[in-house]
Amino acid sequence: MSISEQIEAVYRPVSLLEKYVQGDTLQHSLLEKAVQELYHVLEELQTSQEELQNQNQQLLLTQHSLEQERQRYQLLFDCAPGGYVVTDNSGVIQQVNQTAAAMCGFSSPFYLHRKPLLLLIHKSDRTRFQTELLSLSKAKGELLLKVRHQPPLAVAIQVIPLPATEHLPPMLLWSLHDVSSHHRLEAQLRVACECLGLRISEKTNELSEIHNKNKILEYQFLRAQRVESLGLVANGIAHDLKNVFTPILCFAQLQLMQDSPSDESHGEAWEVIQDSIQRGVDLVQDMLRFTEGNPPGYSPLPSRSFILDIAKTIQHSLPPSISFNLDMTPQPLGLISANATHIYQIVLNLCINARDAMPDGGQLTLAVDQCVFGDQHIQKQPETWASEYLMIAVGDTGVGIPPDVINNIFDPFFTTKPKGKGTGLGLATVSRIIKNHGGFIEVFSKPGQGTTFKVYFPVLTEAQLEKSLRAPSLFLKTEPS
Repeated sequence: MSISEQIEAVYRPVSLLEKYVQGDTLQHSLLEKAVQELYHVLEELQTSQEELQNQNQQLLLTQHSLEQERQRYQLLFDCAPGGYVVTDNSGVIQQVNQTAAAMCGFSSPFYLHRKPLLLLIHKSDRTRFQTELLSLSKAKGELLLKVRHQPPLAVAIQVIPLPATEHLPPMLLWSLHDVSSHHRLEAQLRVACECLGLRISEKTNELSEIHNKNKILEYQFLRAQRVESLGLVANGIAHDLKNVFTPILCFAQLQLMQDSPSDESHGEAWEVIQDSIQRGVDLVQDMLRFTEGNPPGYSPLPSRSFILDIAKTIQHSLPPSISFNLDMTPQPLGLISANATHIYQIVLNLCINARDAMPDGGQLTLAVDQCVFGDQHIQKQPETWASEYLMIAVGDTGVGIPPDVINNIFDPFFTTKPKGKGTGLGLATVSRIIKNHGGFIEVFSKPGQGTTFKVYFPVLTEAQLEKSLRAPSLFLKTEPS
């Protein structure tokens, strides 16, 4: 019943009372006064009721708005990209969103309600979770979640204490963020960095090799300039030596014609002088041809007589402290296609080196033999291509060659002799001449025991010999194609 209806209900009995007390003025006055007060009370009650209705309507609107906000925040909580779990202070789950449930392999948050959060932590991290995070000694960290039917999931976890409210006890809010993809990217980045480091190392090595090659090319260029300069100097020296040798050679020939036949020792000495001067003249002619760009001439060379002539010259040039031994095979020796002056230069250069390696004396051996190489030796010596070779060996009992420099002895300008005692061109020239003749050289040395150089020249076959006799000035022994 509304206030107006209540007033109407009171007004009717009052009207009857007024009729009843019309004769009594005092009672009528009292009744009228009571009725007015009653009216005032009822009006106040009506006003209060209207205010209460208005407040109740406002409260309903506020409650509806709060419910909408609660639903909105619940939706945001459930659909948040990160996992969120609310637990009490003992770690029992009170609320969990859909993302956190999916992280643990559950289709709905319902299955996790009222479960200990510790059960969702992988057993390897449970102790750390209890001692650090659940005890609030640390606010955040990283650990593994236990996932149903799948490998553990790495997550970054952070705990935020929620203060108590009027109706709720204090809570703990846990935020979970999947960092497994971050770890995978880190692993891929490490692999990429390692690959990049390897590529940088490879490129650095390539650049270093290019730099070394450039240095080698620069050295070769400078060496070529030195050789070119030496060629120009040699050309002038060759002309001067030719002018020096010509009168000496003429004088030696005249002396031989004037000596009596009975003076054999003088005659032999003059023959050695004449042969040496003639070889010097031939060497000068070769130097002139080389500096002018003309190749030296090659012809079939009788090995035995040529070696005997060389041995005679060498024997007269050795000091008394060095004994000379000629070891030549008694078997017939074949002919080689060679420039006699160059072969003489090779043997003489090797013998001079052998002499210098024995400053306190020793024995120098010149050996000559003809060799046939088999497949086994060909594998060890790739330069071997002919069937037979003439071997000329020069050995000494000197100081030997150190192992750390033996691979450099044929490099131009390399020498182990004191400054001013050697140019470093002797063995380099020997190696070049041997290769031009289609041969090769081997070195055997032990420090303190001596050194042996073995030079091999291909022996001419009958067909090659016939060809050389038809064109002796043009014949040059080359490797078959």
